[in-house]
Amino acid sequence: MGSCFSVQIKAESPLHAGAASKHPSVPPTPRSQEEILLSSNLKSFAFNDLKVATRNFRPDSVLGEGGFGCVFKGWIDENTFADTRPGTGLVIAVKRFRQEGNQGHKEWLTEINYLGTLYHPNLMKLVGYCLRR
Repeated sequence: MGSCFSVQIKAESPLHAGAASKHPSVPPTPRSQEEILLSSNLKSFAFNDLKVATRNFRPDSVLGEGGFGCVFKGWIDENTFADTRPGTGLVIAVKRFRQEGNQGHKEWLTEINYLGTLYHPNLMKLVGYCLRR
């Protein structure tokens, strides 16, 4: 399994405009794994790209830890989403799935589904994922 990947956004995107205010308590309709992972809103990242973006998941890049594993700081190019040199481009957070963790593939997919559809100015926007089995 892989990593989920998010980047902070500065403004409301047209795709999410007003979505939070219309029905804030209604969860998104469940989607199949294929629908979630092939969504045009989410980019599929190669594991090696995330590895380079986070400088090989270095311990000094850890931002925190959750049920899925550690969250690492990294950098990507603002336009291409390709990995870039530390300190340049957009700062990102990469959640690396821990195989021996308490949460499995179903929970990871649920998180991808919800974070891929939610918008709030205090949340980081999910821009992609990495599925590696």
